[in-house]
Amino acid sequence: MNKISRYMQNYLLYGFLFVIVLLIWSGFLAHFPSLNVVADSNMLIRILHELLSYNLMFWFLTLLLYMVFLLLIPSIRDKMLRRLANLQERDEREEYITGKAARASYLATLSLTLFFLFFSLININLSKLHQSDPQKPGHSVGISLHYSFFNKSEIKTSPDGKANTVFDLSQFSLSSSTIILIFLGWQLLMFNLAVRRERLKHL
Repeated sequence: MNKISRYMQNYLLYGFLFVIVLLIWSGFLAHFPSLNVVADSNMLIRILHELLSYNLMFWFLTLLLYMVFLLLIPSIRDKMLRRLANLQERDEREEYITGKAARASYLATLSLTLFFLFFSLININLSKLHQSDPQKPGHSVGISLHYSFFNKSEIKTSPDGKANTVFDLSQFSLSSSTIILIFLGWQLLMFNLAVRRERLKHL
């Protein structure tokens, strides 16, 4: 599995260069539509564009698969994020320092998550009321809590009205409150499972 992960990392790194080339190419053609005629008439350019398009789809598929591996496989997650966070645990002293830093980072992230969760649920509204006497304007203050599992999205139709959208993933996008709740629950669960696993090792 580690070898597959290494191959995926290399492809995501080097394949991203071709993704950038395709994005620049597409943006260039969007700004100069007259060049589409030249590109369509040249078979070599069409083949190159098709190859870059297939690379883009395969790159996103690989990225999605790698994100799943990163989430579910501890060895891949540990190796990748350890390198990203520049963790070095060569002796007991560095392990102790890493443990203290992880605890401080965990508590700081937990407090920030709770802060964002609170402000994603609460709404404060201050409005000015119209009264008969302009010298004594009134104000209204409203405080409310709201929560929605999904983002509210409208059903999209094509501009010409000939096709209706049957399925759109954006209709099932989670709200910010739901994402924060999932993140909070996941962090608490992973931390407690790690603590329990370490305690069992030292029994």
